[in-house]
Amino acid sequence: EESWQEVDSNTTSNTCTIENLEANEIYNIKVALEVDGVTIERTINVQVGEMPQGKVNFASYVWQGDGTANIVINTTEIGYTLQYQVVSAGGGMPDSSSWTDINSGETITGLVYGDTVYGRLWDGTNESDYANATIDDDIVPQEATIDLSATTTSTIGSITATVTMKDNESGVDVTGSKWIYNTTSTNIGIDEASYTNSFTTNPEPITLQATTVGTYYLHVLTKDVAGNKVETISEAITVKEATVENILKAGDYVTYPSAQGDIECRVLYDSTSEYGVQLITSACVGSDITIGDENDNFTNAMNSYNNAISTLNSAAGAYNNSDYSTARCVGSNPTNPSAEAGYFTSSESYMSAYNGQFKDRDTNYETDYWQMDALEIDIIDDEYWLASRDIYSGSNNSDFYVRYVGADGYVRNNLLCSVRPNGSTGANYDSHGLRPVFTLKSGIKVTGGNGESGTPYTLGL
Repeated sequence: EESWQEVDSNTTSNTCTIENLEANEIYNIKVALEVDGVTIERTINVQVGEMPQGKVNFASYVWQGDGTANIVINTTEIGYTLQYQVVSAGGGMPDSSSWTDINSGETITGLVYGDTVYGRLWDGTNESDYANATIDDDIVPQEATIDLSATTTSTIGSITATVTMKDNESGVDVTGSKWIYNTTSTNIGIDEASYTNSFTTNPEPITLQATTVGTYYLHVLTKDVAGNKVETISEAITVKEATVENILKAGDYVTYPSAQGDIECRVLYDSTSEYGVQLITSACVGSDITIGDENDNFTNAMNSYNNAISTLNSAAGAYNNSDYSTARCVGSNPTNPSAEAGYFTSSESYMSAYNGQFKDRDTNYETDYWQMDALEIDIIDDEYWLASRDIYSGSNNSDFYVRYVGADGYVRNNLLCSVRPNGSTGANYDSHGLRPVFTLKSGIKVTGGNGESGTPYTLGL
């Protein structure tokens, strides 16, 4: 006996929609119509057609350079809903409740390596077969970029290598990438067991430290999410002994172990200069040094002027540590601090009694001063002596000076004594700070620091 299901009892319309019919099934449809109390029935058989098969397809996926890929889904069928679903690697088949509607020709974004994207047609009850595309990656990463902080390092590990890895497809597997620092200049391959260190970030700065002198190389193994690998080898890194000749560069900050305690210094000349490695104090040290005669005693002032260079060098020597260096006052001759000009002679008649009594002017200070100016370490907001003399002589008077650097960084002259045409003389004096220069002995070791203001290099024997 047939069992009928009423789907519509509409008395105002001559149309009826029957939904949720399954594909490829035969349905009996009975229509009953009552006219003037007489019921007229008619029964018809209807077979629901099959869902279109093989009508959904995917274009080739396109990597976006950020580890994700896009793909376009298409169909030529109309009258059906196009749907897609993404299943992660190892996720099995699609979930019947997780489909998303999409228009033909639209792009599905945010796909990652191993994802499988499925597509189907849907009529509300029936589904077509599945089309699918799996996101794969068989392209090796790009070689890593290795930026070195220098081409020379030391036993204290002053080389920083910043490694940047890149992969335009599935993306870099940062923690799966490796590095090793050794003396091998040839490839060691892509076996991860050949590498001893892992990365934590990308890019990542890493400190390279060698315990012996030699030539070293940084090997980087870049691995992508899909497991593809490539090796990159840095340029040669020459590791030298950690001596002041090999490490210190002009302008670096250094702690000098002076006879009166540690003093912060700057490197005035490094080993590339003709003067050897020399340090200058970052600021004035000790009390102001007085030159001249405050009692207006001309003879004492003249002697003070004549002895100025030895006086200033002697004052600098009080801070010297003979185990490490020799000392001089800034402005003296860098290779011969005691070097002095001869005696001054003037054609002015009033100087006849004093010709040959005053040491002559010099230009020794220029070497130090122009180097300080180039390194921008001449201005310290204080005045300090230069171990150098200057003279002005003319028909009106002859003046004898010792040079100094003002708080603004400019070289100035300090008048110590004068001779006038009437035979009278004058005496003067002044006080300025002292900036010793230490010429380091060969082979002094650099034992720590990195040469910056907060972490200056330290020295040891």
